[in-house]
Amino acid sequence: MADKVHSMKRQSSSGGFNWGNEVMRGVDIGGWLVLEPWITPSIFQAYPLSDGIVDEYTLNQVLGSQEAHDNVLVPHWNSWYTQTDFQNIANAGFNMVRIPIGFWAYNNTGTPYSMGAADYMDDAIGWARTVGLKVIVDLRKCSTFPCIYANTNTA
Repeated sequence: MADKVHSMKRQSSSGGFNWGNEVMRGVDIGGWLVLEPWITPSIFQAYPLSDGIVDEYTLNQVLGSQEAHDNVLVPHWNSWYTQTDFQNIANAGFNMVRIPIGFWAYNNTGTPYSMGAADYMDDAIGWARTVGLKVIVDLRKCSTFPCIYANTNTA
């Protein structure tokens, strides 16, 4: 069994970095699959301060997850980054992208968050493979850990 696991590990890492010999040159694809108010202020400025919408959590909480999904998130996810952007990143000499995504993309049980971002992560990984970029998936916040306002949202 140990030989099988070791063999699988070697096979799965063949597309990864050649650590010690290859330099990571990457960019962060922030503000796309996890809304961050300082990266996407226009999304939040569309609502009066009195609504209390300050991050992705409160956006979903106040609007409701379906309205937030349909009217805010999907249009944003469809336009913030595209396959062309990934090609441009590769053409600029980068070899890696870091993509933050919230746990709620996969399971939003007990939260006001909208699901749907997981499909865009799948697209991003496909786009990255097509142009030769590696991907670091930055899973934001597990639902059992406390969070601080802003970049990690509230749960």
